[in-house]
Amino acid sequence: MTHLHLTAIVLTIIFFLLTFFMQKAGKNTKVMHMILRVMYIILIVSGGILFFSVFNITFLYILKALFGILMIAFFEMILVRSGDGRTTTIHWILIAVTCIFVTYIGLILPMGFYIG
Repeated sequence: MTHLHLTAIVLTIIFFLLTFFMQKAGKNTKVMHMILRVMYIILIVSGGILFFSVFNITFLYILKALFGILMIAFFEMILVRSGDGRTTTIHWILIAVTCIFVTYIGLILPMGFYIG
C-alpha cells in the first residue's frame, strides 16, 4: 500500500504542475483538473488505509494526515485562484512549507526512512 501512496503522491504533483502550466498558457484544463481530482481521491484513500493500518496511532500520524489534506487543499486553491486571475504567492509559500513538513514527518515515522 505504501507504493500505491507514493505513486499517487508523485502523479498528483505531476498532474498539478501540468494543469497549472496548461492553465497559465490559456488552454482548456477541465479534463486535467478532473484527473487531478481523481488523484486526490486515490491519495486520500491510500493514505487513509495506511493511517488505519498502523497499530499505534500517535500524534505525528494525525498531524501528518491533517497536513497532507491541507496540502491537497492548497493545490486546489492555487488552481482555482490562478484560473480566476488572482494572486497565489502566499499559497505557493504555504505549499512549500507544508510539503517540507509532511515529507519530514513521513520520513521519520516508522514506515519511512531513518534520518540521522
